[in-house]
Amino acid sequence: IYKVEKYLKRCVDSILAQTYKNLEIILVDDGSPDNCGAICDEYQKQDNRIQVIHKENGGLSDARNKGIDIAKGKYIAFVDSDDFIHPKFIETLYNLCIENNCEIAQVDFKRVYNDHIAVVPEEKVVQVYTTQEFLYHLYSKDYVKMIVAWNKLYKKELFEQIRYPFGKLHEDEATTYRLVYEAKKIAISNQPLYNYFFEESSITNKKYNEKRLDILEIQKQRAEFFKEKREQVIYELSMKQYCLTLMNAYINSKRYLPNTKQRQKEMRKEFKQIAKEVLHYEHVKLKSKVAIVVAYA
Repeated sequence: IYKVEKYLKRCVDSILAQTYKNLEIILVDDGSPDNCGAICDEYQKQDNRIQVIHKENGGLSDARNKGIDIAKGKYIAFVDSDDFIHPKFIETLYNLCIENNCEIAQVDFKRVYNDHIAVVPEEKVVQVYTTQEFLYHLYSKDYVKMIVAWNKLYKKELFEQIRYPFGKLHEDEATTYRLVYEAKKIAISNQPLYNYFFEESSITNKKYNEKRLDILEIQKQRAEFFKEKREQVIYELSMKQYCLTLMNAYINSKRYLPNTKQRQKEMRKEFKQIAKEVLHYEHVKLKSKVAIVVAYA
């Protein structure tokens, strides 16, 4: 919770309105300089399920990690403080886990561009994936909904050796795949029960800056992870994505970050090295290979 005084009550009220009542609600005030801390304290007085953490500002990953550290429940879900959830968000996710004997459950989300939206669940369609099937779909058109942290419910035991990376942008991309790899099955519903609030000042929509380049280290580590695990297909898809991300980061750096010329040289050199390898991968589609060849030229 950080600088979201305008939206915080909408978020917390949507959690309190859940049809599934057996909740431990942890509000992490990440050193917010506005009235958020006081709002959290008032909610704690009103509902004994609520626990408030006040901490120095450390960013989204640090806030999530602090919540994970003290959570006592068998399952964990994350809600960003400017978003809000459908009343059946937790109930649906929990039932997906129980009915399908899964360690992770996921629902769809809707982008919200105004203060309020009525979410009407679609006809429910559920798919159950193995770990490898889910990871393969990470590199599909559904990438965003697969990689984000906040549309899911996780068994807490998955976090025994895993935390979000401190101070990094794209923290979901650094973590979700590792949690999925620890799971055996993942159940996914098409119901859009999470409302993702979209505004120009949000962290992911700020002007392109050097922090955006965190994604390169994260995607490289992800590819190395799958290589170490001998997941050849997923490794190839990971390297393809890393290669394309390098290409885009190089282009954006030249356009928006004129003071990163040395970094640009390094990115271009790495891209050319990786591209030669990726172009020979069996599981990389022709469209991606064409994009890489054009960039390489």
